[in-house]
Amino acid sequence: MTPYPHLFASGRIGKLVSRNRIKYAATETNFPYADGFVSDREIAYMEAQARGGAGIVTTQGAYPDRKGEGKGFRGMMSIAEDRFIPGLSRIAEVIGQHGALSALQILHCGREGGVDLDYCLMPSVVPQRLSYFKPPRELTVPQIQQAIEDHVQAARRAVEAGFDMIELSGIVGYLISTFVSRYTTSEATNSAVKRSGNAAVS
Repeated sequence: MTPYPHLFASGRIGKLVSRNRIKYAATETNFPYADGFVSDREIAYMEAQARGGAGIVTTQGAYPDRKGEGKGFRGMMSIAEDRFIPGLSRIAEVIGQHGALSALQILHCGREGGVDLDYCLMPSVVPQRLSYFKPPRELTVPQIQQAIEDHVQAARRAVEAGFDMIELSGIVGYLISTFVSRYTTSEATNSAVKRSGNAAVS
């Protein structure tokens, strides 16, 4: 008797059925090209993860904006324009060929972004304590609205590329997580706190 009797049992997420309850989590490989396009090496890497037997295989985070303000790694994958869809489709295809569900992670790196720029974006100008983070610029309301639209369009592209599911990354200071705070009076942050049910707010 295995100590984890449900681990290898099939699982259900909505209408999707996973062959087991193991999920390969998003991992930044830096294998894509510097312009955000998927490389053959990245596709081979993702295929190897699917071949390993996980029920769900998640891509590395893909930044959703054209300026690269959400780009946090030199070799980070992009989903900012339709021209990236063909390469992303290849990843979804190789994952599915090995029986796993494919998930694409959308990741705007926020305070850790702007790797090719001289600044990063944050809800407010809070000094960065780590020297390799870029100086922050405060997001304007139109920029916040644009960031939301960028995520919407990125999700559309993920669907068109053939992925089974979409994951939004909102951890460790990435853009989404920086809006979940009680210490603000901004409309955007208050909305984020309310919708999160305070679950992510200490």
